[in-house]
Amino acid sequence: MRLRKCILALLAAFCAAQIHADVKVPAIISDNMVLQAGMPVNIWGKAAPSEEVTVAFAGQKKTVKADAQGNWNIVLEPMKSNTESASLKITGKNNIEVKNVLVGEVWLGSGQSNMEWSASQTLNVKEETQAANYPLIRHFKVKVNISSSEQDDIEGQWTVCSPSTMPGYSAILYYFGRDLFKQMKQPVGLINSSLGATSIQPWLSQAVLDANPDYAKAVTVPKEKYSSLKVYNQYKDDTQRPCLNKDEGNRGEESGWHKTDCDTKDWKEVQSLMFAEKALNKNFDGAIWFRGELEMPADRQDKDFFIKFEPVTDAFTIYFNGEKVASGTQQLNIGWPSYKIPGKLVKAGKNILTIRFFNAFGNGAAGRVVFYDGPTDLKFSAKWFCKVEKEYPIANVPNLPAFRDLPGALYNAMIAPINPYTVRGTLWYQGEGNTWAPAIYAKMLQDLATSWRAAKKQPEMPVYVVQLANYMAVKNEPAESNWAHLRESQAKILEIPNTAIAVAIDVGEANNIHPANKQEVSRRLSLAARHFCYGEKALEYSGPLFSSASIEGSKIRIKFTHAKGLKSKDGGAVKGFAIAGEDKKFVWADAVIEGDSVLVSNPDLKNPSFVRYAWADIPVCNLYNSDNLPAVPFRTDK
Repeated sequence: MRLRKCILALLAAFCAAQIHADVKVPAIISDNMVLQAGMPVNIWGKAAPSEEVTVAFAGQKKTVKADAQGNWNIVLEPMKSNTESASLKITGKNNIEVKNVLVGEVWLGSGQSNMEWSASQTLNVKEETQAANYPLIRHFKVKVNISSSEQDDIEGQWTVCSPSTMPGYSAILYYFGRDLFKQMKQPVGLINSSLGATSIQPWLSQAVLDANPDYAKAVTVPKEKYSSLKVYNQYKDDTQRPCLNKDEGNRGEESGWHKTDCDTKDWKEVQSLMFAEKALNKNFDGAIWFRGELEMPADRQDKDFFIKFEPVTDAFTIYFNGEKVASGTQQLNIGWPSYKIPGKLVKAGKNILTIRFFNAFGNGAAGRVVFYDGPTDLKFSAKWFCKVEKEYPIANVPNLPAFRDLPGALYNAMIAPINPYTVRGTLWYQGEGNTWAPAIYAKMLQDLATSWRAAKKQPEMPVYVVQLANYMAVKNEPAESNWAHLRESQAKILEIPNTAIAVAIDVGEANNIHPANKQEVSRRLSLAARHFCYGEKALEYSGPLFSSASIEGSKIRIKFTHAKGLKSKDGGAVKGFAIAGEDKKFVWADAVIEGDSVLVSNPDLKNPSFVRYAWADIPVCNLYNSDNLPAVPFRTDK
């Protein structure tokens, strides 16, 4: 018996040693990847301490020994762009072959929902999808995760662009990459590490946050609370939640609640899909059903459409006209689920949508539901009902902060692991989540750019930022605006080198925080890349940018750079300027273009001091240059 135990122990030790000895690479070094051309490229991973690892690719062959912790890194010499794919081979005590590898231009995209927003929800989506046959464009989506410490790997995979894969790509990244590819005919790699509804704080490292005492004022979760991140992570996994309720099965389906002829006389009528707690007017954990009786216009018959709803806790199952169309789990409010209702189930007139929700803790069901067809939201007349399938005792769980508010958590899990991956530059589209405190955002954004550059050991990495689009209601008179203030903070990224902004105040939608015209925003980003990175120095990449202001009697002259062919876009009077005296009571101004400047005045203001342009949530403005790029919003008062 003792001999048998010794043999088993030796075998276990041998197997453990073999497993530990295997050379491993992170998920981003995988089939279909694109390596950055013209720059040193890192290939890295894990092995046994002191194990020799060899990397062979594109005529290069390099060997290194893993350090005492088993980490290794090999730097490939700069390579030319290559449209012919090849295999990258990694050899240690085992062999790894990474297939279908290209060398081209690699860009990282990050931020909140407008960066995450999929290409399936943009303008002309049908035509765009059918045309998306670009095998030299590749996309890597970093799986959403959080961590209390910097991680060394992520989950995700590279996919080759095709009509079947493109709808799931980040729209901003796809159209940006497509524009570059059309111009350069070089492979393009797009890394999408983004998450909707996030502020900038989770994307900053803890070291950056700790280095500036002012940042504590802009952190919605105090440090003593987000120290509970370890506990919070534990609650992501159902198997580690023994104190929580477990779903005992879909009894509603067994009783036919999903069927179109289900008797609803004992269902409660509600205004719409909503959180269970609101519908029931009490705390609720368990399984609840919502039933929507939708009236479809005749032109919707046999046509696909999509539904999405606010993040839910735990699980949901969706039925349409009695047929199950989707189910899944959604832990800790990660993302907005979005699902297709097949056209074959859609008929003119009355249609029945039923959704079963199960929540082990926290809010049940979902706060609201949205129907859409490509980029267009659909409005259906509907009656809604709900019914409890099973109610459980309220789960006793810690009162934990939303993970989107945990400073450093997304940087640790979704940026730090890919810092060694060489890229040409970074695109950033975020800011909606910081409009409540715009003043501190300028410094945070600058720190994000410089710290990400330092972490990647690319001190001159280009960082291009999308300004907030026009959104909400038009104001009849000049007024203060946190959105305008946030745009100003975003524009201050230009104070550090190798940066640019893409103005979006003319492509937004008053009632949609996710404007569908991602194509134009991406085009403007690509102009900056082509100008700065790809040698097209004569290419204009920016709209008119405020340069100086000088008082000339009862008028103020505003000078601009990037002002060739300064004009009003529609050929009419220049709109969007406001003027004020020392009291800063702004009124609308007359504006006359004179060369590279605009002379601003108001007949009732004899002693002007300050000017603002496009200073509103949704500004009415029309100043452009000859390249049809809009002027950057600004103010001269501080």
